[in-house]
Amino acid sequence: MWAGSLFLGESVSKISDYLNIGVRDLLLEGKKLKRKMTMDGAIILMLCSLLLMWVGESAQQVIDSSLQPPPGNSLVLKSRTQNGKQMYKCSSKDWVAVGASADLVMASNPSIRVGSYNSQTFNRQGRSLSVATWMLDNSAGDEAESGHKFSSVSGKELLSIPSSGSYNISQALLQATSHQFDGSASLISYVQRLIPQGGAPPLQNICQLDATVVEVPFEVEFWFWQQNLWPPAVPASLSVSTEHAIQGFFGEGVIVYRYNGITWEQIQAEATLYNVPGGVLAGKVFVQAPALHGKSAGGSYRWQLNDPNGFQLVGKPQPPPVTVNKHCLPWSLVTISSHSNNSSGVWTYTHVKIVSTRGGLPATNVLFRPIQGMIIRSSFSALFWFYTK
Repeated sequence: MWAGSLFLGESVSKISDYLNIGVRDLLLEGKKLKRKMTMDGAIILMLCSLLLMWVGESAQQVIDSSLQPPPGNSLVLKSRTQNGKQMYKCSSKDWVAVGASADLVMASNPSIRVGSYNSQTFNRQGRSLSVATWMLDNSAGDEAESGHKFSSVSGKELLSIPSSGSYNISQALLQATSHQFDGSASLISYVQRLIPQGGAPPLQNICQLDATVVEVPFEVEFWFWQQNLWPPAVPASLSVSTEHAIQGFFGEGVIVYRYNGITWEQIQAEATLYNVPGGVLAGKVFVQAPALHGKSAGGSYRWQLNDPNGFQLVGKPQPPPVTVNKHCLPWSLVTISSHSNNSSGVWTYTHVKIVSTRGGLPATNVLFRPIQGMIIRSSFSALFWFYTK
């Protein structure tokens, strides 16, 4: 138990401090004890091999491409944690994550502080819900303008992938859900959790007394992304080179599918629009797909926008959509057909590009066979870029 609890609760440096010898001396001591074949010697040897294995696993970690934010976002900051602590509580002989905290420094220069990190995990209706928050220090200019020394962004986990090391927490992609105060964090759209070391829960056999809380050291890199002020490159068939992109919105919503006996077809969709993920509410978009009224109807998009004084746009998709990522909705181009507005200049809107999609496809499950008329809902997000002449 001593060796297991030590490994799960201590970083490499703390292990050597605990034993009051360095790793090299630890190996030499292990060789001496091996000759004696004592129980203590076996423990030391196991500790040596686990230590070397853990260091090797941490060094070999790679970044999975599925953790990349959608196109249309750019990397603006790479940070690394210091004094990281992942907290677990013993509940019915199982370790449950309850939160984490850490300081943030520049990944390239640990002497430069950039902020702090904390997370809390809640249990709601039998489901675990984690809320992560990053507080980034504002520059002198941002502090003077906003009146705050920091700005913050909170996020939800979109995808996690187990790390190569068995003692490491997972890598993950998180999407911003809310912002507070203007400054460094106010336009953050996505955060990557990468290259973790440590932080995994202790061994199960150590969890014996309910409500016991333990802190496990960890390190991780957080990479912060911002939504671009320009649209991403698109396939040639979706280009509108003679026109200008003037504003883009992040949309998040649900697509409703119905099974027609052969395939899944879209019947409607709806999304809420923000300036950036978790940012300022900008309006909504509604999609009436062809399947609801027959193919001759063609389907239509309708935007209700709050910027600047409120207006509506209606449009229809023109060229066939283009699949950019086989796991996400195709990208598409919509031509504006009608509009109503309370502000000048809106009449010049001509197209909307729906790009940088994530999710939105009907789920495929080989364990069940859909029946005709079955309805499912699929979550999605996208960027909606508006064009004018």
